[in-house]
Amino acid sequence: MATHKIDFTKILLPDSSGNVGPGNSASYDTNDRYPHEVLVFKDTATKLSASASFTIPNNYVSAPTIAIRWRTAVASGDVRWNVELTPIRGDNTTSGDPAADTEALAVTDSAGTALRLMATSIAGTAGNYQADDLLLVKVSRDGTNVADTLVGDVFIEAVQFTYADA
Repeated sequence: MATHKIDFTKILLPDSSGNVGPGNSASYDTNDRYPHEVLVFKDTATKLSASASFTIPNNYVSAPTIAIRWRTAVASGDVRWNVELTPIRGDNTTSGDPAADTEALAVTDSAGTALRLMATSIAGTAGNYQADDLLLVKVSRDGTNVADTLVGDVFIEAVQFTYADA
Protein backbone atom coordinates (compact mmCIF):
# COMPACT_ATOMS: atom_id res chain seq x y z
CA MET A 1 0.00 0.00 0.00
CA ALA A 2 1.34 3.40 -1.00
CA THR A 3 0.26 6.89 0.02
CA HIS A 4 -0.45 9.53 -2.64
CA LYS A 5 -1.03 13.29 -2.52
CA ILE A 6 -2.99 15.58 -4.81
CA ASP A 7 -2.16 19.25 -4.34
CA PHE A 8 -5.20 21.36 -5.22
CA THR A 9 -4.02 24.70 -3.80
CA LYS A 10 -3.93 26.55 -7.11
CA ILE A 11 -7.53 25.67 -8.02
CA LEU A 12 -9.07 26.91 -4.74
CA LEU A 13 -11.68 29.56 -5.47
CA PRO A 14 -11.98 32.21 -2.72
CA ASP A 15 -15.40 33.03 -1.27
CA SER A 16 -17.08 36.31 -2.21
CA SER A 17 -16.21 38.15 1.04
CA GLY A 18 -13.17 39.89 -0.42
CA ASN A 19 -11.18 38.72 2.62
CA VAL A 20 -9.72 35.60 0.97
CA GLY A 21 -7.52 35.76 -2.08
CA PRO A 22 -4.12 35.34 -3.63
CA GLY A 23 -1.22 37.21 -2.11
CA ASN A 24 2.53 37.56 -2.42
CA SER A 25 4.52 35.79 0.30
CA ALA A 26 7.00 38.70 0.19
CA SER A 27 4.32 40.84 1.88
CA TYR A 28 4.81 38.72 5.01
CA ASP A 29 8.34 37.32 4.82
CA THR A 30 11.20 39.26 6.37
CA ASN A 31 13.85 38.31 3.84
CA ASP A 32 11.78 38.36 0.60
CA ARG A 33 14.14 35.83 -1.01
CA TYR A 34 11.53 33.47 -2.49
CA PRO A 35 8.38 35.42 -3.31
CA HIS A 36 5.54 33.16 -4.40
CA GLU A 37 1.77 33.06 -4.46
CA VAL A 38 -0.10 32.13 -1.27
CA LEU A 39 -3.82 32.10 -0.42
CA VAL A 40 -4.41 34.76 2.25
CA PHE A 41 -7.21 34.62 4.83
CA LYS A 42 -7.21 38.30 5.92
CA ASP A 43 -9.96 38.50 8.50
CA THR A 44 -10.21 36.85 11.92
CA ALA A 45 -13.79 37.72 12.93
CA THR A 46 -15.75 35.74 10.34
CA LYS A 47 -15.73 32.33 8.69
CA LEU A 48 -13.74 32.60 5.46
CA SER A 49 -13.58 29.88 2.81
CA ALA A 50 -12.10 28.71 -0.45
CA SER A 51 -13.49 25.81 -2.49
CA ALA A 52 -12.36 23.40 -5.18
CA SER A 53 -13.38 20.21 -6.95
CA PHE A 54 -11.29 17.39 -8.41
CA THR A 55 -11.69 13.74 -9.37
CA ILE A 56 -10.55 11.11 -6.89
CA PRO A 57 -8.00 8.92 -8.73
CA ASN A 58 -8.72 5.37 -9.94
CA ASN A 59 -6.29 3.85 -7.43
CA TYR A 60 -8.03 5.34 -4.33
CA VAL A 61 -8.78 2.74 -1.65
CA SER A 62 -8.76 4.37 1.79
CA ALA A 63 -7.32 6.87 4.29
CA PRO A 64 -8.69 10.16 2.88
CA THR A 65 -7.03 13.13 4.55
CA ILE A 66 -6.95 16.84 3.83
CA ALA A 67 -3.60 18.39 4.74
CA ILE A 68 -3.37 22.18 5.14
CA ARG A 69 0.12 23.69 5.10
CA TRP A 70 -0.03 27.26 6.39
CA ARG A 71 1.96 30.12 7.91
CA THR A 72 1.37 33.41 9.68
CA ALA A 73 3.52 36.39 10.63
CA VAL A 74 2.02 36.22 14.13
CA ALA A 75 4.06 34.43 16.82
CA SER A 76 1.19 32.82 18.73
CA GLY A 77 -2.49 31.96 18.66
CA ASP A 78 -4.76 29.19 17.45
CA VAL A 79 -6.44 28.79 14.08
CA ARG A 80 -9.69 26.85 13.66
CA TRP A 81 -9.78 25.05 10.31
CA ASN A 82 -12.97 23.52 8.88
CA VAL A 83 -13.09 21.16 5.91
CA GLU A 84 -16.36 20.24 4.23
CA LEU A 85 -16.38 17.36 1.76
CA THR A 86 -19.02 15.98 -0.61
CA PRO A 87 -18.43 13.32 -3.29
CA ILE A 88 -20.50 13.45 -6.47
CA ARG A 89 -20.97 9.97 -7.95
CA GLY A 90 -21.48 8.42 -11.34
CA ASP A 91 -23.54 9.42 -14.31
CA ASN A 92 -26.78 11.13 -13.24
CA THR A 93 -26.74 9.53 -9.76
CA THR A 94 -25.86 12.40 -7.35
CA SER A 95 -26.68 16.11 -7.33
CA GLY A 96 -23.85 18.48 -8.15
CA ASP A 97 -25.62 21.03 -5.94
CA PRO A 98 -25.83 19.18 -2.60
CA ALA A 99 -28.04 20.51 0.21
CA ALA A 100 -25.70 19.16 2.90
CA ASP A 101 -22.08 18.04 3.29
CA THR A 102 -21.16 14.38 3.42
CA GLU A 103 -18.53 15.26 6.03
CA ALA A 104 -17.93 18.47 7.97
CA LEU A 105 -14.62 18.21 9.83
CA ALA A 106 -12.77 20.65 12.10
CA VAL A 107 -9.41 20.95 13.82
CA THR A 108 -7.58 23.63 15.80
CA ASP A 109 -3.86 24.18 15.27
CA SER A 110 -1.45 26.52 17.05
CA ALA A 111 1.05 28.94 15.55
CA GLY A 112 4.29 28.43 17.43
CA THR A 113 6.78 30.78 15.84
CA ALA A 114 6.15 33.49 13.24
CA LEU A 115 6.54 32.39 9.61
CA ARG A 116 7.14 28.70 10.41
CA LEU A 117 5.35 26.24 8.14
CA MET A 118 2.54 24.52 10.01
CA ALA A 119 1.01 21.21 8.89
CA THR A 120 -2.58 20.46 9.87
CA SER A 121 -4.30 17.22 8.84
CA ILE A 122 -7.97 16.30 8.99
CA ALA A 123 -8.93 12.66 8.32
CA GLY A 124 -12.13 11.77 6.52
CA THR A 125 -14.14 8.55 6.57
CA ALA A 126 -12.79 6.12 3.95
CA GLY A 127 -16.17 4.60 3.07
CA ASN A 128 -17.63 7.95 2.04
CA TYR A 129 -15.45 8.19 -1.06
CA GLN A 130 -14.82 6.07 -4.15
CA ALA A 131 -12.44 6.14 -7.08
CA ASP A 132 -13.70 8.47 -9.84
CA ASP A 133 -15.95 10.49 -7.49
CA LEU A 134 -15.90 14.21 -8.19
CA LEU A 135 -14.96 15.59 -4.77
CA LEU A 136 -16.27 18.99 -3.70
CA VAL A 137 -14.04 20.52 -0.99
CA LYS A 138 -14.38 23.68 1.08
CA VAL A 139 -11.52 24.79 3.36
CA SER A 140 -12.36 27.47 5.93
CA ARG A 141 -10.74 29.47 8.67
CA ASP A 142 -13.49 29.84 11.23
CA GLY A 143 -12.87 33.17 12.96
CA THR A 144 -16.32 32.94 14.58
CA ASN A 145 -15.25 29.89 16.61
CA VAL A 146 -13.94 30.65 20.12
CA ALA A 147 -11.03 28.28 19.44
CA ASP A 148 -9.67 30.68 16.77
CA THR A 149 -7.55 33.09 18.82
CA LEU A 150 -4.90 34.12 16.27
CA VAL A 151 -5.18 37.84 15.53
CA GLY A 152 -3.71 38.43 12.09
CA ASP A 153 -3.54 37.11 8.55
CA VAL A 154 -3.07 33.42 7.86
CA PHE A 155 -1.77 32.28 4.50
CA ILE A 156 -2.05 28.85 2.95
CA GLU A 157 0.99 27.45 1.18
CA ALA A 158 -0.64 24.16 0.12
CA VAL A 159 -3.79 22.07 0.50
CA GLN A 160 -3.53 18.39 -0.36
CA PHE A 161 -5.81 15.36 -0.58
CA THR A 162 -3.86 12.36 0.70
CA TYR A 163 -5.05 8.77 0.23
CA ALA A 164 -3.88 5.15 0.17
CA ASP A 165 -4.03 2.73 -2.74
CA ALA A 166 -4.28 -1.09 -2.67
